[in-house]
Formats: sequence, C-alpha cells, structure tokens
Amino acid sequence: MEEKDWIQKTLNKNQVLNRAKHKRCRLSVFVSIFIGIVICFQLFSPVYSQIPKSASEGIVTESLESAGIDSTLLDKMTAAIESNEYPNIHSVLILSNGKLVYEHYFPGKDEIWGHPIGIVNHDRDSLHDMRSASKSVVSACIGIAIGKGLIRNENENIWKFFPEYADLDSGDKAKLTLKDLLTMSSGLDWDESISYNDPTNSEIQMDYSIDPIRYVLSRPLAHPIGAVWNYNGGGTEVLAAVIHKVDFILMLLQSNICSSQLELHITIGRNCHPKAPINRYLRLPQG
Repeated sequence: MEEKDWIQKTLNKNQVLNRAKHKRCRLSVFVSIFIGIVICFQLFSPVYSQIPKSASEGIVTESLESAGIDSTLLDKMTAAIESNEYPNIHSVLILSNGKLVYEHYFPGKDEIWGHPIGIVNHDRDSLHDMRSASKSVVSACIGIAIGKGLIRNENENIWKFFPEYADLDSGDKAKLTLKDLLTMSSGLDWDESISYNDPTNSEIQMDYSIDPIRYVLSRPLAHPIGAVWNYNGGGTEVLAAVIHKVDFILMLLQSNICSSQLELHITIGRNCHPKAPINRYLRLPQG
C-alpha cells in the first residue's frame, strides 16, 4: 500500500471514530439533560397533598393519607383549577371527621358589593365578598338551632321572634313561618330580578333602610303565602336576625360543636356576638 493511500484510510477511520464519539457525547448530554429535567420536575412541581398548616384558631389538621383520601385525585383537581379548567375558584377546603385535610387558595377575579376589583391572590386571611353564599350558611344554622332545641321546628311563626314589630303582624302575613322564608315562598312583594345598580331593587332598598328587618316585614303580600317561589334576600336577613335572637353563637361556644377555647370568627347577618370577635371585616353600605 502506498503511503498516500495509507494516510487517506487513516484519516477516514479517524473521521468515523470522531463522528461516533460525537454521537455518544450528544447522547450522553441528552440523557443528562433528561435526567435533570425529571429531577427538577420532581423537586419543583407543585405538591398539593401536604398537611395543611395548623391555624391559631385551634383547627386540627391531618394528612390525606391518614384520612384515607387519594391525594393524586386532589392534585389533579388542583392542577385543573390552576390551569383555569375550572375558572375562578378562590379556595377549596376539605374536612374529614372534623379535621382539615386539604386547604388551598387560588388567584381569581373578585368584587366588593358588585364592583369588580380585578385579580386577587386569595389566602386564608383574604376578605371575601360572600353575598348569597351566606344563604346556605344561614339555613344550615337554622337547622342546627332546631336540632339543639333553640327553635321548636321550621313551622314556627316568625312573629314570635319579633314582638317589636307587632304593628306589622296583621292579615295573612300573621301566618308567616320560618319555612316560608327558608323556601323563599313568603309571598312578600320583592323584586331582585332587576340590576343591583338600580335603586328600586328590593335588596338595595333594604340595605339602605334605617331598619332592614322592618323593611322586609313591612312589605305587602304579592302572592298567597307558600304558593309562589320568589328569590328574596330579605327573608335570609330575617332568618339571620332569628339566629341572633336565640343566642345561636353562644350555644355553639358552649356545646361540643365548637371548642370553648375556640375564638369563633363568625358573623351572621349584621350581628356579631361579643364572644365571637371579628378583627377584619367590611360591612354593608349602611354599616
């Protein structure tokens, strides 16, 4: 073999070896990057199933695993909320056997008294525009009060709780019961179908009245009691006043429903029990 041919063969062989070496290097770099991505994903991807932080209010916490709840399902739910698959969810809390096992807050659009305030990064201390969510809370409280004997039953006449409004207790309205208010079938003349920016909206008129309860109970009957369902926030206002009158919150503090050491942060309607201090709140327009 001539020297020239030998040199050419050697160069070709080296080129092949170099290409193979470069391929191995690229593969090694790719594998390293892939492993790095996997490790970073495991280290920094959100883990939602951690035990909620214990709160100073005395709420007992527990892990999902201890509660027998599949954490992977909740992780998927949380990820779906954060990706806006379920839009504008502000918070999700789950209690199991009286223990908080999941607590997560999300950024979302919010408003104050119907006025948008943009995106809020909600957390456990965020003030929140409750609005009609309070209706479910009030009705549940009425049920608990009945179960605890503070109220005989849902057929109690409402005027029993409001002797100060005896001048309004006349005609067919004298038959009004708690059930009529709970089912929004009181028959009272009430219109919330129009915009809440309209001053003729019944709830707006109630909120700006000097005595909201008197305003509600003074409304004339537009339908026979129990005959027609009509959305009525005023009925919920009256029910909230009933709860306050029967010392419902004091009962909670003195019963096993709430620990006596628990500083109960709750307000129902416009009334706040002195043993249930609210440190941060925003009242309705009329204060």
